Amino acid sequence: MFLFGTDSNNLSRPKLLSFDHIYPPLHQSLTRPPFTAILYGLLSSPNFRDLHTYLLTLANSTDPHVEYVFRPIRGNTVRQDYDLTGYGIALDLKKMDYLALDDRNLGTYS
Repeated sequence: MFLFGTDSNNLSRPKLLSFDHIYPPLHQSLTRPPFTAILYGLLSSPNFRDLHTYLLTLANSTDPHVEYVFRPIRGNTVRQDYDLTGYGIALDLKKMDYLALDDRNLGTYS
């Protein structure tokens, strides 16, 4: 979790991304709270609910001092390698474009 603010240290505000979940919503008030807390969270982590609930209550108070930004992260995705039986190499499918060229009449081979 990161905390940014506009106190005497003159810390700049973080850039908000299109996939951010922002509390309180930007359209709800004219001014943004002085501090921003960003939680990079995995929904399946054991302490996610406690952190999210705590930051959400701070951001949804009547006079919020914290803007809460939730940025979801992906879990441990298992990469699957496909082995060709008997060869011991991995098969990776990729898109490849080939240029078909008719060279029968070029006369390079006689």
